[in-house]
Amino acid sequence: DLLNCIDYIIVNDDRQQFVCCNACKGLLLHSSLNGTNNLCTHVKSCPKKEKSSFAYQKTVHDFYSCLKLSPIPRKIKFSATEACTEFCALDARAFDVVKGDGFKNLAKTLFGVGRGISTSSIEITDLLPHPTTISTNITRLYEEYKIQLIDICEQLTSFCLIVDQWTEAHTGIRYCGIALRYVEEYSQLFTFIIGCFRDNAASHSAQHLREFVNKILEEYKLQLDSTKFVVTDNEPKMLPAFREQCSRVGSADHYLNKQLQHAFQSDQIHLNKNTTEKVDCELVQNIFNQVKKVVSSKKQQLFPILSKIAKVICAVPAANTIIERPFSAAKNNMQTLKQLSNNDFRRKRTVSMSSTTTVSSEESTCTVAKKSRIDVEDNLREYNSTLKLGRISIRNTFCTITPFLAGDRMTYCTRCWRLGHMRDKCDLVHPRCRICLNNLIDGQTHDCSNVVRCAQCDGHHHSLSNECEKVAEYRFKLKEQVNNAISTGKLHRLVPQDRAQPIRF
Repeated sequence: DLLNCIDYIIVNDDRQQFVCCNACKGLLLHSSLNGTNNLCTHVKSCPKKEKSSFAYQKTVHDFYSCLKLSPIPRKIKFSATEACTEFCALDARAFDVVKGDGFKNLAKTLFGVGRGISTSSIEITDLLPHPTTISTNITRLYEEYKIQLIDICEQLTSFCLIVDQWTEAHTGIRYCGIALRYVEEYSQLFTFIIGCFRDNAASHSAQHLREFVNKILEEYKLQLDSTKFVVTDNEPKMLPAFREQCSRVGSADHYLNKQLQHAFQSDQIHLNKNTTEKVDCELVQNIFNQVKKVVSSKKQQLFPILSKIAKVICAVPAANTIIERPFSAAKNNMQTLKQLSNNDFRRKRTVSMSSTTTVSSEESTCTVAKKSRIDVEDNLREYNSTLKLGRISIRNTFCTITPFLAGDRMTYCTRCWRLGHMRDKCDLVHPRCRICLNNLIDGQTHDCSNVVRCAQCDGHHHSLSNECEKVAEYRFKLKEQVNNAISTGKLHRLVPQDRAQPIRF
């Protein structure tokens, strides 16, 4: 700290016997003979020096870590374990959160702050930031790290990209994830997740996917060529998208997954369109089927216990608890258990391996409609039981649920995006983009302007958005017409009923 508070005075490359205080700019006599006592006295009493709460006498261990680690007392270790346990339970966090690098960095920072503060009258709530402060700080950190990553990407001569694309099942939104890997000069592998981006392309073609990836890479000053590698799955769209100006490599995980699937479940595989080959894995498939039956039978015996535990767990805000449906391992045994009564657990326990095999052979002659009816009834039973409970576990958090009430569906055209008719009744020659409403001509690449337009009122919102006055008016009139039709008896709302079906063995 003393060296940071003073500056040496050098004239014509000759060091003088005076130093200058950085705070008050005063001259002090100093040489190798008189030592630093007068400098320390001035620094402590300097009127213009900023007062710091971290002013304490540092030791050599503040600059050099000791090689000999001090043993942690058992009492302190127990207190830390108890605090971590309460943290996971009260805040509904996973147990392995304490293994993360971010949590360790936070603990080290707080530990260092505690060592540096000379007073103990500090509340931890005054030290920890507000959640709003953290959320606003995320953008700043992202921009800083993004600039650093761009600087790294500019110097790369060879790298490998990992590209994957998927669609969110609930919202139907498509996403594209891109990761970067490269090996430095000292043969150390580095991996960076460039980001998970929302894909707003009007088409699902391979050309649009390649253009989307190239646009993201340009932002990070990266460019694909024959010396760059791209790792993707074997989806038909991925193969032509990265066939040119790069070296595509298939994902080893997908290859292994497909090989194991053929080995355990397939009787033959297609080498090409006209050639098939028999899978000679009969012994492995028999072992796999027997293991499935054993696992399913074991889960069947545990079902009464699991159901009681689930009722107890749902009554308290428990964390790190995942309740799985025990009838999901073996297909044959699962179909047998679905037909058994839910209340007769003794009857379930008496199902042996031989009876399971017999019933499964009989079920193989059932029609597709009967199996579908059993699946629908089972799903309806699960839905009603969950609705009666009033809660559902999502990512270790219990959420309150209510019945789903389907709304009245509008009649609209997916060709021109107008209300009142469907696609087969549309008079337009060319379909229109759902975002910018420009024509989509066959054989031509559509370059969407991403300027949202409404097909009803030409406003700056989507064509079926509730922001549109015409859409809101259409929904209001549709609801009135449906209610009038129900009141007059022209329409009837069907309420799903859980009806028991006869069981045959």
